[in-house]
Amino acid sequence: MTAIITEIIGREDIVRIRDYEGDAEVNCPIAINGLSGYVEQIEETTGGKKTLLVKVSGNLFVTAIAVNGEVNSAILAGDKLYVSDISATAITKTSEDGTFIARALEGLASGATGTILVRLCDVQG
Repeated sequence: MTAIITEIIGREDIVRIRDYEGDAEVNCPIAINGLSGYVEQIEETTGGKKTLLVKVSGNLFVTAIAVNGEVNSAILAGDKLYVSDISATAITKTSEDGTFIARALEGLASGATGTILVRLCDVQG
């Protein structure tokens, strides 16, 4: 998949990504070319390609699933959370084949799906 990060917008926590050809939904996690964040806006362009505005830093409320791989696992404040193949719309504790996206600022009971506060992080975390 080819996507081009073209500019940082405003407060430096939003980036514009153009020529994105994959699936994307507003308010869902995304990982592209080593960059991870949450899609804030999608602009359709010609040829099926999209321009995305992606929030890449700061705190926000997101949907999370309290699992680690195939096993239910509570999310605790401070846990690393990942974009993975388990869900296209939620983040989890599953690091295998996942891309690090955030640290939990709140907890979530084992096996539960819910909205929690997180801090978006760069890959170093």
